[in-house]
Amino acid sequence: MTKHTKGKSKPVRKISKPGKATHVSYNGLSQWHKWSPWIFLGIAGIIFLQARIQLLAIPLERDEGSFAYISHWLLRGKDLYTDMLDSKLPGLYTLYAISTTLFGYNATGVHLGLLFTNIAAGIFFFLLLREVFNQYIASISTAFLLILITAPNVNGFAAHATQLLLPFLFAGCWLFWKGIRTGNLLTFFLAGLMIGISFTIKQQTALFGILLAFFWWPLRLSWHRNTASKLPIMEWILLGAGGLIPVILTVAYFKMAGRFDEFVFWTYTQPIKLSGSMADPWYVLLWRGIVGVNAKFELVWITAFAGLILTFFSGFKTGVKWFAILFTIFCIASIALGVAFYKHYFVVVMPAVAMCTGIALYWISQKTGKAGGIIGIAAAVVLISVPLIARQEYYFKPDFAKIHQEAYRQNMFPELEKIGQELSKRIPEGGKLAILGSEPEVLVAANREGCSKHLMVYSMLIDPEHAQAMQDDYYTEITQCDADYVVFDVFSSSWAPGFENLGLHKKNMEWINSTTVLEGIAEYREGLPGIILWGDEARNYKPQSTYLVYVLKKK
Repeated sequence: MTKHTKGKSKPVRKISKPGKATHVSYNGLSQWHKWSPWIFLGIAGIIFLQARIQLLAIPLERDEGSFAYISHWLLRGKDLYTDMLDSKLPGLYTLYAISTTLFGYNATGVHLGLLFTNIAAGIFFFLLLREVFNQYIASISTAFLLILITAPNVNGFAAHATQLLLPFLFAGCWLFWKGIRTGNLLTFFLAGLMIGISFTIKQQTALFGILLAFFWWPLRLSWHRNTASKLPIMEWILLGAGGLIPVILTVAYFKMAGRFDEFVFWTYTQPIKLSGSMADPWYVLLWRGIVGVNAKFELVWITAFAGLILTFFSGFKTGVKWFAILFTIFCIASIALGVAFYKHYFVVVMPAVAMCTGIALYWISQKTGKAGGIIGIAAAVVLISVPLIARQEYYFKPDFAKIHQEAYRQNMFPELEKIGQELSKRIPEGGKLAILGSEPEVLVAANREGCSKHLMVYSMLIDPEHAQAMQDDYYTEITQCDADYVVFDVFSSSWAPGFENLGLHKKNMEWINSTTVLEGIAEYREGLPGIILWGDEARNYKPQSTYLVYVLKKK
């Protein structure tokens, strides 16, 4: 096509439109087929919202506690990776700082941040799938996503990094496809920027940057090429530039602050060493994770697998088909980088499960004649109702103690929150609290500063090269701290298996016995809230197990 101006012929830039080309027109379809996906999404959204609201006050677990504590004290002059030690990237603490500043330095504040992050994730996920596929798949898939990422199967009640990165990941993918359709250079830059920001929250999303950088080439060379001009390489350059900017700024900041070596040590070296310290082989951990994540959602996963296959039989363009396949592969691959295969790692797989489920239900709606709209939505209702009914207590009447016991067994996070709240009344403003173990959530509940920079003690127990120096530093900080109270969690999950045989433990016990008296005790009870006793009741109590937390007061 040409445009004639003043006798000259100039080619007009013409770009194929992958999103619009794959959108399905509702001409000829029933109004039910048109509106039923929206109704389904609306109902799923209401279920999601009421579940999230009821889960707002669920006590923080230890990871959330460390993120909240670090973000709080970063705003008060402490430095990351020197004054406070943890293995996550700075973007995560930035998001936590926003949540705790806006909504409160407590469990409710953290989980309000999670709520709004999930809402943003749902919006961008819908926009992405509408751009790539069509409105039907976008609506159905988003409905499933909201239920899946809230599920107890992935510890969906907790504000882990895998939850918080989702809006940026989806926004980046959506902007990428929008750029492919429009050819707008700024859109490619913003797409890369969003992926880069998601990387500063958790390292695994680097894979999605690689996916988009690789996928651009077949899109522009063949599947959705610019037919009237040369290869628009500037799109690819700006995509990469946007992705690198957050990384470069992060590295530059720690270089200028003189803490780059510490940054690398805690965000790269230590995670690798921790991943190599697992007691079970990776395939055992992976299988255990898959079984746990599938529970009560088996039909959804089976449908998603079918949807992945049906992608090739649903009339989509080649680029769309391969995006669905590669996006699923990269979602699965991203959990492998974490090695441990904890339940919350699988949050990043849920978008692929939701998308493929939507594709399967769309195929059903298209292949079952005039009643396809009803059959497709009916199948969606059955698929989503089975886990909701099976886990109705969690979604509609959550019991915080039961949820924590199911997810974390003998870790007494609800009891530790109550201990922290009681100590906030006993420790004066500006006072400090000593923690023996990995329980920073107590510091958040108490709203007090901790004695040690080592919020999690795992590194000092599993890193042979640095363990002794870390243990000595930890012991010195704890014993020389001017704190009236000490919280001592003796459960091995707060330390590491066999910690009681270490010299550090023996030194800790000698210090405790010579300088403190028992003031409080908490004990785990299977299927019931833990016992918490204070004063003489605590001193006279006969423990029934070894799952104990001691509260000690300086003599």
